[in-house]
Order: sequence, then structure tokens, then C-alpha cells
Amino acid sequence: MPPVRRRSTSDRAIGLAFVGGAVTGALAVALVVVLIAGLLSPLPAGVRYGLAIALSVTVLAVDREIGGLRLPQSRRQIPPQVVAARRPSSAWRFALVYGTGLFTYLPTAAPHLLVIWLALVTTTPTILLAGAAFGVGRGVPLLARALSFDRVSFQRALERTADLMRPVAAPALLVLCGFVGWPF
Repeated sequence: MPPVRRRSTSDRAIGLAFVGGAVTGALAVALVVVLIAGLLSPLPAGVRYGLAIALSVTVLAVDREIGGLRLPQSRRQIPPQVVAARRPSSAWRFALVYGTGLFTYLPTAAPHLLVIWLALVTTTPTILLAGAAFGVGRGVPLLARALSFDRVSFQRALERTADLMRPVAAPALLVLCGFVGWPF
């Protein structure tokens, strides 16, 4: 059995800084999506839905590696100097980039689909709420791991859950976006 470790104030501060940075980064992207949505708003609703569907099918095909294309993302790991520093300011700076989802690895196409549907069929408050939720969703697992008494077991459980959710996340999100955005 691995040794049980004690949580420290430093772990909590780093975890909270990470969540704050991830939310800030995600909200920055959400503001860009708001601008894009504003530029696309003059298009008729039918055209916007058609674009959302066409782009979603394309993203799902790319996610399934059909056609040899790749989703825009980086497969880089956390820079060792950020991890070694173990300071809240370092965690916040890294999380700022991590929260954008632009320069780090995303294991599913769900965020790409979300941006498409947000930009084409939703309102500004929905976009900002989704941005904040994306940042929280990216930041909270690290905070939970930092506060866990058994980090190894927590990490294994998190990885098992992610492996189960990965194949269904993008299609489930696409169905949800279609229902939420569809004018009944």
C-alpha cells in the first residue's frame, strides 16, 4: 500500500491557482468565441445550423482519424520547470494556457464541437458560462488530486474514468448541443 501523504497549504494554494488560471484562460477563449458569434450572427439560423452540423461531422471524422487530418492541438506535456517550481504563480501561468485548450492535448473532440455550436447557435451568456465551465472542468481534477491523501489511487481512478468517457464524450456533446440549440 502506498504511503498516505499529508496535504499541505502549498498543495491547496497551487491547486486553487491552477483552477483560477484554467478558468481565466477558458474565459479568454470564450470572449473570442463571443466575437466570432457576433460576426456570424447576421447569417440566417438555417445556415448557421447547417454549418454547425457540417463542421461537427467533419470534426467527428477527424477525431476518428478518417482522412488523415488531425484536430488542432499540441501533445506537449507540462514543462518540467513548471512542475519543479511548485509555486502558485507557476501553476497559474501554466493553467492559463491549459485552460484555453489551444496549446495542450485534448483527449476528445468534445471541446472542438462545443466551440462550433457555441459560435453558431447560442447566446453570449451561454458562451461565457460554457467557457467558465470548461476552465473549471480542466482545473478541478488537478485541485482534487492535490488535495487527495492518496494521489496514485486518485490518478488511476481519474484515468479509468477518462478512458471510459473518451469514446462517448464527443458524440454525446453533439447530441446535447443539437437539443439545446434547436429552436423548438
